[in-house]
Amino acid sequence: MIEAQAGDPAMLEWDTAIGGRRRLEEHTYWVAHHQAIPLWFLRGGRQIGYGFAQLHSPELLWRPDTLRLGPIGAPNERDALECVKAAVGWAKSRAQAINISVPGPHTALTALLEARFQISYVETFLSSSDRPFFDAGCYIPSGGTFF
Repeated sequence: MIEAQAGDPAMLEWDTAIGGRRRLEEHTYWVAHHQAIPLWFLRGGRQIGYGFAQLHSPELLWRPDTLRLGPIGAPNERDALECVKAAVGWAKSRAQAINISVPGPHTALTALLEARFQISYVETFLSSSDRPFFDAGCYIPSGGTFF
């Protein structure tokens, strides 16, 4: 895993492809207001996923110093699990608390629960679309504010 440059056009393209929509404004907002660090996940020097680590979480009123992971995306479930594991390992040495909004079908949910993560909030997402916005097995949203 390596830290990426804020505003990296390749990061925006990965997020558009995996997250389901183009959102330059959100990337800019996370960096400016959440002290977000963009991340690339690599295997053998090849990019397998992307993500953001938000060092400040103003939406988490009870604990704004919580490090929030997300969005995190990968093209397949195997890589998605490895990206989440790497992000959590990176975050553990940087924060006392980590928040990650894992969809129920995501491949990392079981591993996180086995690592003693706790479910503290359940959010409901509804859509009338016949097509899902993203693959919930490979993508973790940024949190409730921007999805």
